[in-house]
Amino acid sequence: MNRQQGFSLVELMVALVLGLIVSAAAIQLFTTNQRTFVLQQTASQLQQDSQQVMRFLVRDLRKTGLVWDTVTPTQDMGVLFDDWSVDITGSEDGDDNDVLTVAYNGTADCAGNDAGGWVEVASTYYVDDGSLYCRGSVDSDVVVELVPGVESFQVLYGIDTEADGVLGATRYVEADDVTADTPVVSVKLGLLLRRENNVLPLSDGTRKFYVLGEAYDEPADRAMRKAISMTVRLRNYDWNAI
Repeated sequence: MNRQQGFSLVELMVALVLGLIVSAAAIQLFTTNQRTFVLQQTASQLQQDSQQVMRFLVRDLRKTGLVWDTVTPTQDMGVLFDDWSVDITGSEDGDDNDVLTVAYNGTADCAGNDAGGWVEVASTYYVDDGSLYCRGSVDSDVVVELVPGVESFQVLYGIDTEADGVLGATRYVEADDVTADTPVVSVKLGLLLRRENNVLPLSDGTRKFYVLGEAYDEPADRAMRKAISMTVRLRNYDWNAI
């Protein structure tokens, strides 16, 4: 006579416990992989933001001060500290973020507005509602958002205080400290970029970021931040003032 045999209650309980352990390990591995992916994705977005904004700023700074033979001069070219127009204000130190305005002879402004030929162009960079924007003089009604999530935009100006015919920034100062007899030969840019993601852990709000000497206290939120800086040497300036 054949007798049917099955699992005992103890064996079933052991199998259930082992299954729960395996399931818990799989869930933990999935959660860890998901968090790692989110961190990598957010870090990649910040890296792309930093490359994009620096590409735009460096491009204009390389052209700053350029004078073309066919353009009749009506205004000074270079880093501007006086207002170009009502919409294009001069470079200035802000309470939270600075403003950078540059001028050169070109065929388009920072917003991509085509001037139809070589003209005097001014472009201003500023932060509004957490984004960095550019506004050009060719069509000042067109404003282009360069990058979102900008919590700090700081600018320092390298001035040559020694009129010895040797090019070099002897000091880096804020816009208010630049005078007419101290030519700007380089510009130092600093930004604090932010990308939020609800999967990120909640920060404790104790970290402090420094952007060109300006302190920024990190709030308690679910965001990743990246501080970047770059010094750009200008190519076009008045050699008689060096």
